[in-house]
Amino acid sequence: MKTRYLAGAAVLAAAALALTACAGTAGSGSTGSTKTLTQAEAQKATSVADFGGMAGLVAAANKEGHLNVITLPPSWANYGQIIQGFEKKYPGIKINSENPDGSSADEVAAAKSQKGQSTAPDVFDIGTAVMDQNLDLLAPYKVGSWKDIPDDFKDADGTWYYDYTGLMSIGYDSKKFPNGVKKLDDLLGSEFKNAVAIKGDPTQANEALSAVTMAALQSGGSVDNIQPGIDFFQKLKQAGNFLGTLPKQATVYPGLLGGVIAPMAASKTTLFVPVVNHPLTVENGETIGEGEEFTGEMVALDLATGKEKWSQTYEQPAFGAPVAVNDMVFFTTLEGTLHGLDAKTGGEVWVESLPAGSNSGVIASGDSLVVAAGIPVAEGQVPSLVAYTLGG
Repeated sequence: MKTRYLAGAAVLAAAALALTACAGTAGSGSTGSTKTLTQAEAQKATSVADFGGMAGLVAAANKEGHLNVITLPPSWANYGQIIQGFEKKYPGIKINSENPDGSSADEVAAAKSQKGQSTAPDVFDIGTAVMDQNLDLLAPYKVGSWKDIPDDFKDADGTWYYDYTGLMSIGYDSKKFPNGVKKLDDLLGSEFKNAVAIKGDPTQANEALSAVTMAALQSGGSVDNIQPGIDFFQKLKQAGNFLGTLPKQATVYPGLLGGVIAPMAASKTTLFVPVVNHPLTVENGETIGEGEEFTGEMVALDLATGKEKWSQTYEQPAFGAPVAVNDMVFFTTLEGTLHGLDAKTGGEVWVESLPAGSNSGVIASGDSLVVAAGIPVAEGQVPSLVAYTLGG
């Protein structure tokens, strides 16, 4: 069984806004049923009553303007939705979520290294073993629903309470492992080569320690004797089945603004495809931002077979449609360059700088090539419509 604690100045979903760091105004006083506290007074608050009620706490939190959380993966325990709901209910409070895939030890390290700074964590979601060794970092605070929490699920003084508990289990892809996992020793089989992982370091992360404890319980050990669990993971490693590193982020192409955006061009034998590469960064199944890469390609495909004939890469994306004419293919890249490639080989035959950036297609009419350069992407550039004479 895995237990996590919400400790220190606690935030419980949308039921409470409890921050020891919530600062009020410079002076102390009260207005109606609310109280205005100094920062020092707010840091010593032990319940919402010290703020004169929820309205006073919300006012203090709004004045501070942010809440610092740490190691809360968006896909874990519904934290992504909880954070969104919190910010929707309290739009004046920005949640700064740091190191979402970190461990309990990372939380402690951040609290110590950032002590006294505005970036320091306001709340922990921390494992039992690590918390017990760092109780001096925690401040007592009883959330609004304190009376509803069973006595054995909380510290009597309000230092911590159970945030959630869970049962350890083995998850697997049934398409990749159709025989499934019926007992722990199944993971030692050859079909699980480089396929078994736990999340983090058992000496630092409660979830990983729980996995070792589960293996101990299944191997004749106990909570007080996890050596059989350690021995099991040693067997996994010797079998070549244990994956020591756990992927955290992935770069996914082509991205929301990437791929084949513009129309393609064709000759009698070849299809010319402009490509934009602007990938997304995905973490634990959640999109966390766009990648830094913003490049382009021109790819030639055989119309008869669909196979690639050639491809060329560029430092800037190709947003505009190309045109194929006179055994050449012409297209623009975003920074304002007109390219002319040999249609058979992809070799660059001609290149011309435009008066401005371009995301437009190239038009061939008679013996003229017309290009719209309408995006100033650098100082001094002037939007223009430019015509060139083919063969001239």
